[in-house]
Amino acid sequence: IAFVLLDKIRDPWVQQYDLTLRLHRVTTNAELALGNYAAGYKLGDELCKHSKTSIDALPTIISKVTALSNENKRTQSIEVAIKTTQTMLGVYPKRGIVWTIIKELVWIKSYFRRHKDKDILEMPLMTDPKHLFSMRLFSQIITTAIQNGRITEWLVATVKSIRLTIKHGICEHSALAFTLWGLLSVGLGDSKGATRFANLATSILERTNGESTKGFVYVICPVAINRWSKSSVFCMNFLHQGYHAAMGCGDTEAGSICSLTSNIAAYNDGYPVYDVYKAFVGVEDEMKLFNVDSNKYVLLQCKNGVSMLLGHKAIDWDEFEHFGDTNQSITESDEVLDEKE
Repeated sequence: IAFVLLDKIRDPWVQQYDLTLRLHRVTTNAELALGNYAAGYKLGDELCKHSKTSIDALPTIISKVTALSNENKRTQSIEVAIKTTQTMLGVYPKRGIVWTIIKELVWIKSYFRRHKDKDILEMPLMTDPKHLFSMRLFSQIITTAIQNGRITEWLVATVKSIRLTIKHGICEHSALAFTLWGLLSVGLGDSKGATRFANLATSILERTNGESTKGFVYVICPVAINRWSKSSVFCMNFLHQGYHAAMGCGDTEAGSICSLTSNIAAYNDGYPVYDVYKAFVGVEDEMKLFNVDSNKYVLLQCKNGVSMLLGHKAIDWDEFEHFGDTNQSITESDEVLDEKE
């Protein structure tokens, strides 16, 4: 109805700019969140075309970057995010990438060695809109690049996020960057340092009331950092909290990853196999509902594997042999599990 009324205005982007901008932004976000990508991209492109400032366009560009990742177009998502941080925000290096990573890694490591956790948590909150948009785009680059195996991109986004945090203050997206620094510490064999940054990340989320990055933070912390030092109940509680936070923010990709990981953890923890299978089916239905295509292959393999354990699907050794081939075509299971009596 709003768009019908808007069409009656001769030039809405001139006569009613603020109203038209808000209407297009809200509708774009709604369409993309529901998985109606074509309609959402069309509305978003029109908004960006008519926006007067970069601040007006950036929220919609970020929504597009997120939607491309949900649609399993991760390479395109990363490219759009990097181009935006380079041309509109000027925070992503255009050359000397390796040198930038090395220089920032050395500086950040020195900073963390010289400052206590209390000093970091007492830093002021980030308020500048452009810095906040930069952090949001860096978070999207991190989460998408990790899933796509783009190590260079997530390293750049991580060190630049931490640098922005130290220079301009804390925001909820700082939590994701600190989590990735903890993940780096795991790779270097520094379990104590990894736990430190995982705890800092959760404390930052509490201070900033952060919800939009909680999904990925609460996947990485229990799975990659805390899994050897915390109970399975603790880790699964983190995953459940991350799921609810992500879905509440409309981040259906992070929500599905939390749910999928929680089900895998439940299987490893000895939950009844049939209940785990039903949980995987529930995740699959939710991903179909919101048209989330990323991680569909992993979900299908997990569901089929549990189905084989139940004896409702013949073991396909070729399928196991090609488990790591994420480019393999995805087909629905031919058999349906009978209801448990």
